[in-house]
Amino acid sequence: ILSFLGCSKDSKISDFEGDVVVDFSITGIIDVENISEDVGLSNSANQREAVVNKKEQNENLSEYPKEVLLEKRDYPGQDFDAIVSLIEINQSQTKISNKIKIGATSNMGANIRYRVFIYRKSTGQFVGEINGISGSANTSSGQSIPFKISRNTEYTIIAFSWNNTTVPVITGSASSNPTIATSATNQELLYNKFDIQTNNNLSFHIPIVFKRQRASFQVEVDTKGLFAPIQTIGSSTVPTGYAQYGSLNLVTGIFNGFSNSNAGTTMSLTFNPAPSVATPLYSVVANQYFTMNTTVINNFSVNLGAIRLLLDNGTTRDYSGMTYIFSNPITLERGKIKRVRIQLVATAKTLTNTTPRIRWAKTNLYYSPNATEAQGGKYRMRNHNSNIYSTATSESVISNEYWNWNALLPGADVAKTNTGDPCAQVYPAGTWRLPTRAEFEDAFTPKSSIFYAGSTDPARYMY
Repeated sequence: ILSFLGCSKDSKISDFEGDVVVDFSITGIIDVENISEDVGLSNSANQREAVVNKKEQNENLSEYPKEVLLEKRDYPGQDFDAIVSLIEINQSQTKISNKIKIGATSNMGANIRYRVFIYRKSTGQFVGEINGISGSANTSSGQSIPFKISRNTEYTIIAFSWNNTTVPVITGSASSNPTIATSATNQELLYNKFDIQTNNNLSFHIPIVFKRQRASFQVEVDTKGLFAPIQTIGSSTVPTGYAQYGSLNLVTGIFNGFSNSNAGTTMSLTFNPAPSVATPLYSVVANQYFTMNTTVINNFSVNLGAIRLLLDNGTTRDYSGMTYIFSNPITLERGKIKRVRIQLVATAKTLTNTTPRIRWAKTNLYYSPNATEAQGGKYRMRNHNSNIYSTATSESVISNEYWNWNALLPGADVAKTNTGDPCAQVYPAGTWRLPTRAEFEDAFTPKSSIFYAGSTDPARYMY
């Protein structure tokens, strides 16, 4: 873990009380709140406690998926199908020791402002405060780091931050019922409270790990399965009440005073970055919305606005907005992100002359060697069901629509045959497949030939 030492630009030490010189490092951020408070740090063993086995921790981190699928629903449509998933993004490391020293699952960035309050545990007396800035250019506002406290004394440490460059402001004072309000929906709150015990050693190191205190949710719209980027997206909303704010009592750690973050019946989603005609995007994500609302939400819904796509021949296509609803109750949990992923994918045409009825792709499969994964990948469906693509002057472009049977690469090379199903590679992977011989014969019975007039394509006859 990367640690940012809380050092000042000079050697001055704040004499809060006593002669034990204390410094600390911001070790990182815990993604969930239910980690043990049993820190038990003492300066007789502070060097050992502060050491992190990076190799062991990295191995533990790799054992856990970043995304967990909670619910998935299919919305078939005339213009496109939608695959709507509810995903939990959570990197909590339950196998890692619950000691705060190695509980962090992500690093704090540079130049993040934070505050640290120090209290005598036995009396609750306020001893001193540190205002810090994370990073190599760490400075403090008003007090110096390190600072001095007494020997053989137990202290309570309270640390908090907005996880940005703004100094967190409290209501009340550090010595009398300090609270912090969480009104902004785009503002995270980091917090931790723990105890330390000094003895006769004159130096002491405190590793501080912050805990995320607000639940959050995001909405992602993905058109890679339509093989066309978004130029514009209309007003998109979620119901009011999904985002709530409240106040945290820094001493007790208790939240209260919950209120909706916005008036009215809906809350608008802001996509950042937003797509535009100049910069169309295949995937857009709404800002992360933080909330204190950890109650169960039934029928969690997202109202997606109308979208305009830029097609592969330079024209555009408009799609109407839709509302997507999850049937299972959802609980927004502190330190975890719930992401609604809406994947819009090419729909199929149901052939009524087949038994059983077959759902067939409306447009041709083609191979685009330069397309990236962020654009939907190399295996794609054309945006138009016509022969307009066969007028391309480049034979290599034309040949990318013609495939030998069960060939992973297009072209007439017989050696490519039976190398794999190219349809299964189309985004999202596993959505499509090659038809069977029986399905082919069923779909094209009675057999007839179709001539695409005006096409210069040598394969313009289809049987």
